[in-house]
Amino acid sequence: DSTLPAPHSALPSSLQPPAPSPQPLASDPVAWLQHETGCDALAAEQAVRYVAAQRAAVGMVPTCDRILFERFFDESGGMQLVIHAPLGARINKAWGLALRKRFCRSFDFELQAAADDNGVVLSLSPQHSFPIESLFSMLQPNNGQYLLEQAILAVPMFQVRWRWNITRALAVLRMQNGKRVPPYLQKFRSQDLLAATFPETVGCLENHHGDVVIPSHPLVRQTMQDCLREAMDVDRWLVLLEDIQAGRVELVPIETREPSPFSHQLLNANPYAFLDDAPLEERRTRAVNTRRSLAIDEVQDLARLDPLAIAQVAEEAWPLVRDADELHDALMNFVVLPEDEGKPWSEWLLPLTRAGRASVVTLADSARFWIAAERWPLVRAVYRETTCSPPVALPPALEKEWSGSDGWVEILRGQIQCRGPHTAAELGEKLHLAESHAFAALESLEGSGIAMRGRFRSQEAEVKGQNVEWCERRLLARIHRLTLDGLRRRIEPVPPETYWQYLLAHHHLVGDGQRQGELGLREAIAQLQGFELPAGVWESKVLAPRLAQYDPQALDHLFLAGELVWGRLRPPKRDEEAGKGMAALTRNMPISLALREDLPWLLAPERIDVAACAGSAAQEALNALRCKGALFFQDLKSLTGLLPSQLEEALRELAALGLVSSDTFATVRAIDGGGKRVPASMRKYLKTKVHRASSPIGRWSLFPGSVDPAERELQLDRWCRQLLSRYGVLFRDLLAREASAPPWWEMVRVLRRMELRGEVRGGRFIARVGGEQFALETAVAKLRNLRDQQTVSTEWTLISAADPLNLSGILAPGNRIPAMHKNSLIVQNGACVAAKIAGRIEFFAEVAQAEQLLMRKSLQIGRRVRSVPVPAPVDEPHVFRRPPRAARIDETQLNSRRRLGL
Repeated sequence: DSTLPAPHSALPSSLQPPAPSPQPLASDPVAWLQHETGCDALAAEQAVRYVAAQRAAVGMVPTCDRILFERFFDESGGMQLVIHAPLGARINKAWGLALRKRFCRSFDFELQAAADDNGVVLSLSPQHSFPIESLFSMLQPNNGQYLLEQAILAVPMFQVRWRWNITRALAVLRMQNGKRVPPYLQKFRSQDLLAATFPETVGCLENHHGDVVIPSHPLVRQTMQDCLREAMDVDRWLVLLEDIQAGRVELVPIETREPSPFSHQLLNANPYAFLDDAPLEERRTRAVNTRRSLAIDEVQDLARLDPLAIAQVAEEAWPLVRDADELHDALMNFVVLPEDEGKPWSEWLLPLTRAGRASVVTLADSARFWIAAERWPLVRAVYRETTCSPPVALPPALEKEWSGSDGWVEILRGQIQCRGPHTAAELGEKLHLAESHAFAALESLEGSGIAMRGRFRSQEAEVKGQNVEWCERRLLARIHRLTLDGLRRRIEPVPPETYWQYLLAHHHLVGDGQRQGELGLREAIAQLQGFELPAGVWESKVLAPRLAQYDPQALDHLFLAGELVWGRLRPPKRDEEAGKGMAALTRNMPISLALREDLPWLLAPERIDVAACAGSAAQEALNALRCKGALFFQDLKSLTGLLPSQLEEALRELAALGLVSSDTFATVRAIDGGGKRVPASMRKYLKTKVHRASSPIGRWSLFPGSVDPAERELQLDRWCRQLLSRYGVLFRDLLAREASAPPWWEMVRVLRRMELRGEVRGGRFIARVGGEQFALETAVAKLRNLRDQQTVSTEWTLISAADPLNLSGILAPGNRIPAMHKNSLIVQNGACVAAKIAGRIEFFAEVAQAEQLLMRKSLQIGRRVRSVPVPAPVDEPHVFRRPPRAARIDETQLNSRRRLGL
C-alpha cells in the first residue's frame, strides 16, 4: 500500500473519531516509522520487512477497512481459518465467540478458537468444507448479540465475572469470623448460588435442548453486562457488522498453501487468547508448521499452487489397471468412464463383457461410456435414453432404485476421487451432464466435507471471473503438501548414489570432517551401537577411519569409566554350536559396542541360554563370576584353580557365547592378538605396551549382568530412533545386515506412529528402492542439497566390507561384497569402483592409472594411503650402488611389489 494508517487507527472508519488523513509514506519508510513511533532503527527496519513479507505473501496488508480471511491446511489434515482484523482484542473476542457458536449450530461441532488484538483463528476439522465467502453473511447485526450471549454462557469468562460480582455484592463473603475464606470454598459457594439463580448454566446437557433463557436477575444481568461491554465491546462489534453488510468494510477471502507471516502470531497465541477450554498441548494450531524466516523471496505468493504438484497428484490419483479385475474395480469407482479415456485399457474390457461384469452404454447423443454391471441401475436412473451392449442382467438383490439427484452425487463422487481440480462445466462436459446438475452435486459433496471449491490451477481465474474449480479434499491436501516443497525436482527421490554419499558424510568418513577426541569417539560408537562386527575390525577398520588421530587409550578410558560395554547382543543358537567343539573369541567373532545406559533396549527380549554349550573350564569360570561378581583375571585364576592358558581359553569361550564381558577393550585387543603382544592391525595406533594375552587388564563380569530387557514398545521405539540416527533414511532392505534389530513388520508400526506425530517423514526419498521409506527432516534436506550440487569429485573413500556402510548389492544392482573382515571396497561418487574380495582386487569402473595404483595399495594394506612411490624410468642412466643391509629387499617383498605394479 502507498500509505500506512496512523498508529492510533484500530477501528473501521465509522467507529473512529474524526482524525486527519494518514500521511503519505516518505521515501524512507524506516525513518517515517521512527518518527511516528519513536522506535530505534533496528526495530523500524524489522517492522517494515515484516509488513513487506505479508504483502508479498498474499498481495495485501489487512487494515481496519479491508479484513482478510485466510485458510490453509495443517499437518493433521484439518484447516485453519485466520481472520486478519486489527480491531483490538475486545472486538475480535466477540467476533470469535459468535462465530464459534454459529459453527456449533451449523455443523454440530465445537471449534477451538483464539483471538487477540490482530485477529481471530478458528481450527477447522476435516469434516468442514465450505467456501470462505459463506462466512461473510453468517453473522448479522440483528442476531449477533443474541448469539454472543448464548456463547458467553459456555466459556469461563462468565464464571469469572460471576464470582467477581457476587463477592462485590457480599453474596459470598471473603472474610468470615475474622478469618479469610479459602478460595476453593468461595468457588463452591459461588457455584451453588449460580445454580440457585441460573440453574440452566449448571444443569445436565442431556436434559437441556435449545437456547438458554437468561433470567432477569440483577446479578445475572450485571455479569452479562460486564462480559459484553467490559471484557468485550459488543456495541462497536455490532457497528462493524453493519459496516460489513453495507459494504463499507471489505472482506477478502484467500486460500494459501501455508500460513502467511501475520498468521504466525495468532497460531502461537498465549493461553489468555483462547476462546475455549482446551489446554495448550491439545490445540490444533500446534499441528501447523511455520517458516523460521520471513524472506520476501521465500514467501512470495503463498496463494499459488505448483502446477507440477497438481499434475503429479492427478497422475497418482488415476487408477492403475493391469488386468481385468483392476479394470472392474476402476469402473466401480468411476461409475461411468468415457470411452476415449478407457482406450488404453481396451484389452481388458472384452473379458469383462463376456463374463457379464461390464458393459458399454450409448447415450442419445451417441456418447459411449464403460460401466460395471453393478452400476447399471444408477446409470439408467441418470441417463434416461440409453442402450446397454451387451445387456446387463442383475439378480434382484443388486437391483436398487436411484433418484436422479442421488445418481449425480454418486457419479461426481467417483470422478473427483480420481481427477485433479476441475470446474463443474468441465466435469459436466466429460460426463454429458448439465452444468447446473454437476454444480448441485458438487455442492452436496462439499456439504459432506468431500469436495472443496476454489481457484487452484490459475489465480488469474479470479480476476477474469471464471467458474470456480472443485477438487477432492484429500487430493487438495496432498497438492498443498507437495507445493510446499517448491519445484517438482524437490519432490523427486534422490538417486542411490547420492544416498551413499550422504552416508559417508553422515559417518564422517570423507574429507576433513572426521570426529575429534574422546567425545567424537563416544558419538561414533553411539551411532554404531547395536551393529555386530568382527572383533578384529572394530578399532582398525571402523573406528579409526571415523576419527582424526585415533587413540586406543581413549576407548579404554571410556570403558573403564563405565560408559561403554562390549559383548554379543545375540548369542549363538544351540544348533550353531552343536558338533563344532569349543567356541572361541577370534577376529571373526561378532561383537557389539554400546553405551551402557542403552543396553536394556539393545538386548533381545528373550536371550537363549547357551551356558550348557560351554566346556568344563568355562563352566567353572562362569560359576565363579555368578557367585563373586566382577573379578580380575588373577582372582579368577585363584578361585577356579585353572592354569592361565586354560582360564584364557575359558574366557574366550564364554565371550564367544555372549555370557561374559570385560570392563576394558584392551582385553579384546589382547585376545584378538592370539598370544602376540599387539595385533598387527593396531600397531600403528598404540603408543603404550599392551599386557600379554594370558593376563589381560580389567575385570571380567557376566554379560549382560543384572540388566533386564526393556518393554517391547520402548525397545521398538529406541531401535527405530537408533537406525534413523545411523542411516538417516530407513527402509526394509537396510535391515539385511542388522542381525540384532527387531523385524521390519514390528518397526514399521512404530515408524508410522512417529510419522503421524511429525517426528519423521514418510514417502519416497531414494529412487530404485522398494517399500516404505521413513526419513529424518534433516536427512531429507541434506540429501536434496547433495543432489542439487551435481558435482563429480575425484575423491574416494575406503571402507571395510564389514562396515555397516557396505551397501553394495542393496542400493545398487550387482553382486554383494561379502561382509568379511579381510574384504574392503572403495566408493567414489556414490558408487563402488573397486573392491578386494578373497584377496583378489577387482575394479568395476574406469580409473586413471595414478589413482588405480593408490587404490590397489590401499586395498592391499586395508587402509587409505596418500601416495605411492613411482619407480625411476628405465632408460635413465644411473650408477649402481649396493644398498645398505637395512634397505635390501628380499624376494618376497619384491614379488609383492611386482604384483602391485610398482
